[in-house]
Amino acid sequence: MSSANKSRKKHTSKKSADPRVIKLKHFIRYRLQLLSMPLILIYYELILILVRGSNPSFLYPLAFAAGIGTVLGALLLCLPRRAYLLTKGFITGILALVFITECLIRSSFQQYMPWNVIINGVSGVAQHYASQAISAIVFGLPLILLYFLPLVLFILTYKKWRLKTSHSKLKKLILGSAGLLLYLIVWITAMIGPSNSLYRESYTFNNATQRFGLLTGIRLDLYYTLFGNKYQSDFTLSNETAGTIPPVDKAAAAEHEIPEIPVIAEEDDDASETEEAAETAFTWESYDELNVMDIDFDTLINSSEDDVIQQMHQYVSSLSGTHKNSYTGAFAGKNLIMITAEALSDCAVDENLTPTLYRMANNGFRFEDFYQPSWGGSTSTGEFSFVTGIIPLYGEETILETQNNNLYFTPGNALQRQKYFSRAYHNGNNTFYSRHLTHQNLGYSEYIASGQGLEDLVGYSYPTDSVLFDSTLNTYKDHSPFSIYYMTLSGHSNYVPNALTESYLDIVNQYYGDRYLDTTKYYLCYQMELDRALNLMIARLEEAGIADDTVIAIVPDHYPYGLENSATFGNDQDYLADLYGYVYNNWWELDHSVGIIWSKCMEKDPSEEGYVAQAVISSVSYSIDMVPTLLNLFGIEYDSRLLPGRDVLDPATEGFVVWENHSWLTDYIYHDSSQNINLLTDTGAAAGPEWDEYIAQKQAEANNKIIYSGRVVTKNYFGVLFGEDENF
Repeated sequence: MSSANKSRKKHTSKKSADPRVIKLKHFIRYRLQLLSMPLILIYYELILILVRGSNPSFLYPLAFAAGIGTVLGALLLCLPRRAYLLTKGFITGILALVFITECLIRSSFQQYMPWNVIINGVSGVAQHYASQAISAIVFGLPLILLYFLPLVLFILTYKKWRLKTSHSKLKKLILGSAGLLLYLIVWITAMIGPSNSLYRESYTFNNATQRFGLLTGIRLDLYYTLFGNKYQSDFTLSNETAGTIPPVDKAAAAEHEIPEIPVIAEEDDDASETEEAAETAFTWESYDELNVMDIDFDTLINSSEDDVIQQMHQYVSSLSGTHKNSYTGAFAGKNLIMITAEALSDCAVDENLTPTLYRMANNGFRFEDFYQPSWGGSTSTGEFSFVTGIIPLYGEETILETQNNNLYFTPGNALQRQKYFSRAYHNGNNTFYSRHLTHQNLGYSEYIASGQGLEDLVGYSYPTDSVLFDSTLNTYKDHSPFSIYYMTLSGHSNYVPNALTESYLDIVNQYYGDRYLDTTKYYLCYQMELDRALNLMIARLEEAGIADDTVIAIVPDHYPYGLENSATFGNDQDYLADLYGYVYNNWWELDHSVGIIWSKCMEKDPSEEGYVAQAVISSVSYSIDMVPTLLNLFGIEYDSRLLPGRDVLDPATEGFVVWENHSWLTDYIYHDSSQNINLLTDTGAAAGPEWDEYIAQKQAEANNKIIYSGRVVTKNYFGVLFGEDENF
């Protein structure tokens, strides 16, 4: 067939097509072009919601996505065709990567993380957790393909359809105006609606992303990072709320009071021995004297040229502080060993599997309702909260922010001022979380880890906890008084069968058989290694004759998130619920944990010299409380107004746990900021209007503590009060 005939046939074919079909195709194509950007963003947010699964919030994320996408689409149409194609393809691809990253992080850590935290953690993940990252990517391939589907369709569509971008200015203006109007309506609703606190004063990246969508979470994070959050900038100065009695009847309130110290007596003691023990029973009470320092805040307020520092002075001076009490100075002059235990849970404290942990948790200060909040930054933030007593607000950057600050009240620094011998140890890499830059400033003259001197003591890198404790104890046991810090490693995920589990698995099976799934059993084996390490430590301290004169304080870094249903950790189901024995629904249930302060002197007969009475802490407490409690126990001068936690041994204080996302918990109420609900802790029911005043007081107190903690870090507030750190 000649070329002329071919051309004629082609022309005839076009002419024969139904004009109505052609018109319909053009109508659909160009409407899709105009709506493609909002549809893509709605699609991205919808996948994120479906992946999250729990507490879905559709309205705000999809409405914000529609408004942003419509405005963005109108702006893109103002570009020439080639620039339009390249820019739109680039934006679609980049946003797909952003959403994929946050989905994988949410799947692994049960929360969304701001990008400064993600970027700072990339090198550590690549160096130490490459296998988990690769596993997450492999198992997340379906998700990755779903997110890149719009980009693929975009490329195929414009290659086939050859759509133009030269729409009329009026059409572009109408499109952009409609998108802007929709966005403003949603924005106003978010600002004045029932979720307004999550947008403003209670903002955190995780909560904002869950409620308003990732696009809005990123926008708010960028805005607040650059310009600050004015809604979180002011303290609520009023009559102090700590210790406020909630509107409950006396009988109900009595159930939450800290009980008196029980008389320690053997079960087979006869009546006379019991009477004799009763005569020496320990009386636990608060004294009139407060744990405060002689700081002239009036002069500081009048002389401060920094408005933020002035506000901090005003806030601190408005507080009364906690009382000295029967335990003040009980451990004065003793040695201190602080241990951040990797992924330890109260469920792993078991009489059969971890008898040493069980002994320490029950024969010292027994914390019956203890929490280690996740803090949004994994191990680093857990460490920071325990050793500084400050709420970490900036992920792993928090401790880096303080590397040159005066961390005056860390037990390490406080004991260094008393000329204690000090060391910090870790059986992991010395540079992970930049510990080589931060840990000496916590109050330790030397930081020893793998890659930084530990091989000289052990002979190899990354030893188990028992080897770490046993090999390092010789470096300090003859240097009393000493102040020692350990960050353990053996409890770290992934929880898989290996040589360590082989050592303990038979014992787990002996006691619990089919009670737990295999991965949960492996986790318990990992924690049994910590128990063995503590058993060795106590035995060596006893051999050296200093067990009675040594205090051991233990707090986990975070809950064992490596047990959650997560491709990152190779888990095909929720093993954490298997460990807990229930499906957790909020931070209150998820972060319940174990805290330990123990010394062998607490196991002595009450009539013996040096005996320190055991105690039950029944009110809620958490990692932030450990620093003021230890400072009081060691009789160290400190100002309780300058620490956001409380001395749990002051019976006059009320238990109060604050999460960095502005959720909080007392013995009576749990406030969930992500859903803006208040639940009664005894029944789980919603709190009635009679609790409104109490809730408002506690909300203000929580916000104050969060604002204060952030400024202690960013303003080096203790450096302002006490000058440069002379220990570092």
